[in-house]
Order: sequence, then structure tokens, then C-alpha cells
Amino acid sequence: MLLEQVALEQMKGEATRGLPRESGGILIGRFERDIVVVTQAGGPGRQASRGNADFRRDGEHAQRVLDSAVAASGGDVDYVGEWHSHPSDVPASPKDERSMGHISADPDYKRSQPILVVVRRAGTDWTIDASQFVGQKLRAVPVAITSAPPSDGLRDARSSQPSTAEDEEMHERPRTGRTRGVT
Repeated sequence: MLLEQVALEQMKGEATRGLPRESGGILIGRFERDIVVVTQAGGPGRQASRGNADFRRDGEHAQRVLDSAVAASGGDVDYVGEWHSHPSDVPASPKDERSMGHISADPDYKRSQPILVVVRRAGTDWTIDASQFVGQKLRAVPVAITSAPPSDGLRDARSSQPSTAEDEEMHERPRTGRTRGVT
């Protein structure tokens, strides 16, 4: 997975603002060959529910963020997954894995192998863990941080996998069908 610096800064900034509670949002990006490129990380939205060990993003906000990003890119980007913070140094939980399973199975998301990024507090800094839901499990994926979009011109080499929905406890379903994924 390639993570653009701007998306990393968006996640770390929101995670810091959200302390001591969890925060999060959607991941927006594209597929270039078989690599996911994350270009933007949405925030939680005003109606988000945040606790010390749980998070539920504002679905309507997420859909607006996604719709805006898709329109601004001329359709080059789309929903690729979710991110959230862990205020303590703990990796993805079984609940996180179940949430990604729900996303994977929900046809509204059109993403059968969604990405999950957990931004976890490690001392005074943040550690990034990335995984992809494949074969009913979260599997770690390597992350490379990039300061600029790849210049190989491989836009729209998107996966033919359908997108999906999130754990009912954590997320609302998308309310619009036009844009693939979200909420």
C-alpha cells in the first residue's frame, strides 16, 4: 500500500485532536495495478461517536467527503477502506476484524477486500498498521509513505472487487448509491 503523506498527516492530526478518545474516518484512493494508493483520509464528522475503545463515524459526513473527492478527481479515486485511532499502543482488535468483514460482505461498499489502517499511540508518536481484509481475515500489508502521487500514469487500474460495509456497531450504511462505498 502506498500512503500519500497528506493522508498520513490527516490521520495523525485527527488522532491527536481526538485524544484521549478514538477517532477515524474513511480512506479514499485508487488502485494502480495491484497496489492500493491512499490519497485522502476523511475525518469522523460531527455526528461521530467516540470512546476510549470504540468509534463510530458519521456516515452522512463520510458520504459527503467521498462524493466530493470522487467529483474533484473526475472519478479517479473511490472508497478503499477505513481508518481509526487507538489512543494506546494496541493493534487491530477482533471487533475491528469483524467490522471489516461486514464491510467486505455489504454490497453497498463494493469493496470485497477493504483496507484498514489503525493509527496507534506509541509513546509520544503514532504508529501506522495497515491490513487488508482477505479470506475472512485481516492480513498485514506493507506501507510505503509517498510525498507525491505516483507518476506512472496507471490511474483506474482498479480492482474488480466489489466494495463493502462496516460493523453495525461502528458505522452507518451508505445512503446514496451513486458513489461506491462509505458510511
